[in-house]
Amino acid sequence: MVKTSTTIDCDDFGSRCYISNDILIFLLDRKLLYCCTLTTIGMPHITPVMYNYEMNRCLISFLIQKNSVKARNLKRNPYVSFTADTTHQTDPLMNSGIMINAVATFSDTTDEIREVFQRLQRRYSSHMIPELVGAYTLKSDLLVKASIFKIVYWKGPFFKRFVCKKRKPSYQTR
Repeated sequence: MVKTSTTIDCDDFGSRCYISNDILIFLLDRKLLYCCTLTTIGMPHITPVMYNYEMNRCLISFLIQKNSVKARNLKRNPYVSFTADTTHQTDPLMNSGIMINAVATFSDTTDEIREVFQRLQRRYSSHMIPELVGAYTLKSDLLVKASIFKIVYWKGPFFKRFVCKKRKPSYQTR
């Protein structure tokens, strides 16, 4: 019997997500996500990011420059969306994609930034131009930790929506 969904307990946030395996595979196979923040006038600002997906924490982490537009936007409004897709050359019903909604928090702690940087190096060094990973400078970077609260996945005309829900406290009986 093939397991079709995975329960993910998000340890840090007291949430539980039921996510199908096809969504997990799609997310883990993507090399880049497009990160969408809002400017001061409400216009979308969309840029690609190299990211780490921490499944047990329902968290997407990535590094940005402290003085970037994305950093300013997220400091003002911590809600962020990510998207990625695949486009079939001849059959649009074979297109698939993902949209993730999350809330961002920041860290400028050198140890945390270095840990994420090392994970990014491991993940991307063999797949992408080393200069991209080498563009990070720990002194001018800021760690963004985006806590996922909703995922929408589509394949052709079909959509699946997953919402990470707060776990109910468990009570032990004697």
